[in-house]
Amino acid sequence: MNILNPFSREEYYMKKSLGQYGKEFNLYKFKTMINGADSIKYFEFVGRINGFGKILDDERIIEERAWMRKTHFDEIPNLYNFLKGDLSFVGIRPKSLDTWEAFPKKHVKRALQFKPGLFGINYAYTNLRDFKDLIQAEEEYLSRKEEQPLKTDIEYFSKIIYNKTILGERSS
Repeated sequence: MNILNPFSREEYYMKKSLGQYGKEFNLYKFKTMINGADSIKYFEFVGRINGFGKILDDERIIEERAWMRKTHFDEIPNLYNFLKGDLSFVGIRPKSLDTWEAFPKKHVKRALQFKPGLFGINYAYTNLRDFKDLIQAEEEYLSRKEEQPLKTDIEYFSKIIYNKTILGERSS
């Protein structure tokens, strides 16, 4: 049995992510994938990416820890990144350079003008089916954020809370 010991360094996963202006930072999470999972490039999975940006039927996930991903428990260490100032409260979720390479360059440049979010804007939507829908949702968010940053984040956060608590939307 693979029981979580939050006091062990081996329970944590550190991912190099790109923050605002492309500045690299270490994103902390509880480990839910096998060792070496990062050696597989994100763009290899583009045909298997759902509207949440997650890989469908991802064989790299440790079976006993899949619940952590479904409940977002694995992201509790992200609070450290938020307190450090790496993350904003709401925004496009942080991605590694490898992951961003699967996105259109113009979109990446635009998205990296802002800090990534602790709460991902993709969870404000209930109709995202695939990678194309995800990009479109992020573009819509960026357009609104450029015009009215605070109002946009409040609206998206409200939608995220509604979708998670009332509708019971979960990530995969």
